[in-house]
Amino acid sequence: MKLGWKLSANLLAWIAAFPLINAAARMLERRWEWAGSSAAAGTVAVVLLLWAGLIYWLLVPRGTTAAKRAGYLAAFALLMLASGLLSMWLGFWLSVGLYGL
Repeated sequence: MKLGWKLSANLLAWIAAFPLINAAARMLERRWEWAGSSAAAGTVAVVLLLWAGLIYWLLVPRGTTAAKRAGYLAAFALLMLASGLLSMWLGFWLSVGLYGL
C-alpha cells in the first residue's frame, strides 16, 4: 500500500472515530449515571491527539530541510483541524439523529 493511501485511510479512520466514540459515551451516560463524563471527554481528546501525533510521526514524509519539515507540519495541522471540525459536525448530527435535540 502506498504511503498516500495509508495516510488517507488513517485520516478517515480518525474522522470516523470521533462520532462513534461520542455516540458510545452518550449511550453510557444515558444508561448509567456516569459521574466522570467530563474526565471521559478529556481522555477521548487526549487519545485522539496522540493518535494524530502517531499518524504524523509514522506516515508524513520527513523533509530534507527545516523549512520543508515545517511546511509538512503546517499542512498536516491544517488538515487535522479541518478533519476535527468535520468529525465534530458528524458527531453532533449522529447524536441528534440517535437522541434528538
